[in-house]
This record gives sequence, structure tokens and C-alpha cells, in this order.
Amino acid sequence: MSLKPGSLLLKTMKEIASSFTVRVTLLALWLCGFCAVPDSSINECKKTVNVPVMGVLPGGGWDNLQNLDMGRVMNMSYSLCQTTEDGAYLLPDEVFTVPQKSTEMEISSELIKTWTDQKSTTARSINVEVSFTPSINGKFSAENQRMKEHQVKEDSYTSRTEVRNSMYNVKAHPGFTLDPTFKNRVTQIAIALENNATRQVSFLSETLVLDYGTHVITSISAGSSLMKEDYIRTSFVKQSNSHSVAFSASASFFNLVDDPTIQKLASTISKAIQCYYTVNTYPGCTKPGSPNYNYQANVDDESCDGRDKKS
Repeated sequence: MSLKPGSLLLKTMKEIASSFTVRVTLLALWLCGFCAVPDSSINECKKTVNVPVMGVLPGGGWDNLQNLDMGRVMNMSYSLCQTTEDGAYLLPDEVFTVPQKSTEMEISSELIKTWTDQKSTTARSINVEVSFTPSINGKFSAENQRMKEHQVKEDSYTSRTEVRNSMYNVKAHPGFTLDPTFKNRVTQIAIALENNATRQVSFLSETLVLDYGTHVITSISAGSSLMKEDYIRTSFVKQSNSHSVAFSASASFFNLVDDPTIQKLASTISKAIQCYYTVNTYPGCTKPGSPNYNYQANVDDESCDGRDKKS
């Protein structure tokens, strides 16, 4: 089964505790568009708390190559009818908000000389995660592909200016309940492992990655962001001066299987994620001005000067 960018599993199960607890290491992330699936208990809450539901929530899978949100990992309910501290939004039971120390807008500007140095405006912190192949994180995102196309075709640099206002920092509670569908998918892999069904294990692991991504989002900064990008010809820039949570979630359903199976499960899923990264890594020359330039390459292998470092 060939894994191509489009979806992927989470970085879940990084550490395994001896008490059949899977520890999931996750990164904080700025994301202004991750919407939760409504719960039936929301209607009951709205009878007493007449405010809109917070739509920017953690607990979902994330494809770190494409910067796309994937299937839901955390189960969500609204039995407590809790709201943000200012009472403006309804929150699920599994999350809480951290007050912002400052309400001032952040203004930043930068000059990006090559698309390989591009950093996402909404997924910057999670893209620096280094468990797999960090150099290709975000390289299949629409944002990165757009910048690459402009810079290569127009022989240009990118000037980016951004205004950002963070209103809420939304975090998942430790020990949140797993989404039933996700829980069932992972349990099926564990069962296949115990039955030594190797081919089924590979298939289930890879499809889990395709549906849930490479990571799990546990913290989100919600607010607004306005960004402007200008593409400037490199000849002009060269003549001018340029200035350029960890979090642990227990998975109680793993008491259905023994500790060796849990460790095999974590290893199996990690291998599926690594496979996704590997098949989407394209070494080559990434400098457009070089005679050895390869437009498809997303990892520079130092072959631009005619010497392939692998040779």
C-alpha cells in the first residue's frame, strides 16, 4: 500500500507505560480553523447557556506534511455546559482555556528567499516537530506549494507581513476520552498483532495514518490573523538591504491487551508514519538557478554544485 500525502496518523503512542497506559506526546499549535463535530448534548446546554459553540478545538488528528486537520481522536461531550471565562463561547467537557496575558495585536514581517525556508502562518510550532523527517514538514501544504510556484516561475523572493490577535488558548485535559471510532481502529490493530496477522497489521496501520494523520493536536491558539504576501524579483532584492506541550493522555482501553502488544502497537504505528514520510521525501537540488535544479525535490541533497553527497 503506497502512502501519499493526503492524510496521516498521529504521533500518538510515543511512550508506553508499564501500566498499559499509552502516553501521547503532542505539540502546541496555532490553528484558526479546526472545527469540532457537534454533540447532541449541545442543545441541552443552549437551553441554559445561550452562546455559540467554540469551533476552534484541539483533539483532532493532523497531517504534518500537508498541514491538514484529519479524523477526530478525542471524544467530545457537553454535559458540563462550561464556557470560556468571558462567557462568550460554549466549551466541551474535555477542554479548558488559558487566559491570554496580552490582548495586543502582534505585527511581524519577514523576507523569505527560498520556499524551503517557508514557515506556515498557522502551523509553525507543530511543523518544527522532529520525530520523523522535519525538513519536509509542511512541504505538501497549499501554502508552501503556492510560494514555491511563485518563486521558481517568477525568480522572486517573498515579503510577508502578518497581523495576529490571539484571543483564547484552548487546551485538552490530560486523560481525555478517545473518540469511539478511533479507539476501535487502534484496538483492531492490537488484535491483529496478537493474532500475528502481519499483512492485516500493515494495512490497518497505514489506513489509520491515512485517516488520522501524523500527530494529535492538544493545544490551539484561537483568534484572528491577517497576512499579506508580495513577490519581489530577486534582482531587486539583491540590490537592496534586507533585514531579515507536551501532554500525556491515558488510553484505558489498552488494559484489554498485554504490555508487549502495546509496545508492538506503538512501534507498528510509528513505522507506518515513518513510511509516509519516506515515500514523500524527494532528495535533489532545490536551487532554481542551478543546472541540476529539480522542481520535484523537497530535500536538498547538496547536488546543486554537481556533487551528490550520497555518491
